[in-house]
Amino acid sequence: MKLVLQHLTSNFPESEHTNNYKRASTQQQIKSTIT
Repeated sequence: MKLVLQHLTSNFPESEHTNNYKRASTQQQIKSTIT
């Protein structure tokens, strides 16, 4: 899960938008993992 998140976020520069993207994708990853 962490590896997937790192791979997704590594394509984006560090910024406020990226931080929001990280939070959103983390929540989505958790949801899809639980389901």
